[in-house]
Amino acid sequence: MPGATGRQLGAIVAVLAEHGVRTRDHRIAIIAAVAGRPLLASTKELSARQAREILEHFDQLRSIDELGLLVEQHREA
Repeated sequence: MPGATGRQLGAIVAVLAEHGVRTRDHRIAIIAAVAGRPLLASTKELSARQAREILEHFDQLRSIDELGLLVEQHREA
């Protein structure tokens, strides 16, 4: 299975940055939860399909104004 492209990973980072996600750990926590991969250590472990599905999920959450809630649920303590 091909890995996520740089463009996909950049888009994921950009979407999260728009919602105030500034640290790598916060970003990984959100991505791991959305991907259903609790042991995810790096976005480079994502397949292209997983990255596409994450971006689609983010789009769905944005359309109902819920992406901020996801970000807050995974905010570092």
